[in-house]
Amino acid sequence: QFSRRPRSPERRYGARRGPDILQQPRAKMLFASVALVQLSFSVTFHTAETLTVNNLAGGSGVVYGSAGEEGIVVIDRSGVAQEVIAPPTGPLQGIHDLAVDGDLLFVLDATDGFLGVFRIANPLEPILVDGSVQAVDVGPFSGVSAGGGTVVVSGGTGSMTIFRYTPSGELSLVEDAIDLGVGQPDVLVDENGSFAYVSTDFSGTVDGETFGLTTVDLSSADLREPSVARVGLPGAGFTGGSSPANFPIECAISGNRLFAAHGGGLTILSLENPAIPTIVRTVTLDFSAVNVDSVGDTVAVVGEGDGPTAAVIDPDGDQVRHVDLAGTSSSQSASSVAILDGTLLI
Repeated sequence: QFSRRPRSPERRYGARRGPDILQQPRAKMLFASVALVQLSFSVTFHTAETLTVNNLAGGSGVVYGSAGEEGIVVIDRSGVAQEVIAPPTGPLQGIHDLAVDGDLLFVLDATDGFLGVFRIANPLEPILVDGSVQAVDVGPFSGVSAGGGTVVVSGGTGSMTIFRYTPSGELSLVEDAIDLGVGQPDVLVDENGSFAYVSTDFSGTVDGETFGLTTVDLSSADLREPSVARVGLPGAGFTGGSSPANFPIECAISGNRLFAAHGGGLTILSLENPAIPTIVRTVTLDFSAVNVDSVGDTVAVVGEGDGPTAAVIDPDGDQVRHVDLAGTSSSQSASSVAILDGTLLI
């Protein structure tokens, strides 16, 4: 289902322009292709062929992976799955995207439209917070992000939903009727919970582009009409990815810089004024970028070229260092990357 709210056909991805990305294969980023990549670029592959991992989120000494109906995968820096936690019975039937803030893990069922919260005081034993599962708008692409007491579900062609949360994981709804354009397939919330940077399919054009980023001020008095700033991203759009939670405009923040991975490359934006990100430059890549992570001055990007592709990029220069993923197959795809203790997990 596209959304809990009925939408006219022109509001659905693929109906207005571009190929119907819903017809593309689901992500095949098998856990077999989760690679341990030291920054010296030695690569170790691990095999667990029954698992498909679509998105990754870093925690305390571990990385959490979304594995659809299989649930949550807890992965250590060696690239080995330590735990596989099946999603609980009830409405939360699959895990397609996730976000970490402190001792809380937020998970999104991006097919049926539910948000849940786990406590991760023990990183290897996530515990579902009682009463935390909430219905949200999703589809055909949706993402979740959290920071500073605010969690946002992007909503896809439905509406964006915003909750506040307590340190123990209790949720309270703030707004569930935010519409930023044709769709908002992904979102990144800054660590303070002050701003959300939303991947957006604009209703018209911005800077001559139909796709880009919308900045939402999460402190706006009326979030149904939030204070927003928009920037177009040349080359962004239907350039890869897979439903329901891997649209190829995804972001990461390090310091006062925002990194946006998309079909046109890796765009670096200044957050000197976090309410109005400004493009510094775009690094051209020889593959279609899908996801990015950044820690300090390390920026890692993955995407699709002739099979799964990964690169480490110098944010202050032009150097693009490709990571050899020759051990993967063309049927696999690199849909997410996480940096953990000087190691890339792909």
